Amino acid sequence: MTSSSTRPYRVGDWSEPLRRSSPVALILFLGIVAGLLARHLWSGASGTPAAAEWLATSEWSVERDRGIPELYGYALLTIGIVGLVVLGRRRSRPVLHAWAATFALILLDDQMMVHERGGRILVRLLGSPTEILGVRAQDVGELAVWAVLALLPLLAVVVLHRLSDGPTRRLSAALGVLLGALVLFGIVFDQLHSMFLDGLPVAGPVAGAFEDGGELAVMAVLAAFVIGLLRERVEPAPIKVLEQPDRLDLKV
Repeated sequence: MTSSSTRPYRVGDWSEPLRRSSPVALILFLGIVAGLLARHLWSGASGTPAAAEWLATSEWSVERDRGIPELYGYALLTIGIVGLVVLGRRRSRPVLHAWAATFALILLDDQMMVHERGGRILVRLLGSPTEILGVRAQDVGELAVWAVLALLPLLAVVVLHRLSDGPTRRLSAALGVLLGALVLFGIVFDQLHSMFLDGLPVAGPVAGAFEDGGELAVMAVLAAFVIGLLRERVEPAPIKVLEQPDRLDLKV
């Protein structure tokens, strides 16, 4: 039988490493996410003026910048980044460092609003159009800036992934799935929310909970995944001992 450490990498092998997530951390992190979303929906999704005021001012709203849910997401992402750096050093796997840099870029961009500011600058350079190809110009500018920012770390991930062994590729593929889910919620659904549902009394807060809650859930899985990997005991590589030829000692 071929063990998971020796069998060749296959594209669909990304799910196996995720099952090594720390169950305690996963339940804890996702439980906190569920509580934050419940609070958001209970207080902000009724469609009343009081609910609209709560969404705009409460630190518990998942849609508010620098609110408690967003800070919690930063903490989860920081756990994932630091853990990947430690894992990359402990296991001598450069691709894990590249993944740490990619998630660190996401964290830095979210904290400093790089793609929002860069998008506004790009729109001004293009003559301040309101739409580009039927899409809001600011949204197009933000996506373009994001693509440029992500180019170098993702290129490093691709190159180092291809140079890695089978088990490391499986870990890398799992991280790629998590990144894809984060992009889906944080960019695709965020743009759809801002284009079609932003400001609607009930649908807006519900869509915000789905979008931001999805991001938090992915970050929770990432943090629990890395914690589970850190708790694993990695056996050192076996050392081959060269056998010495038998010698015949002659005594005179």
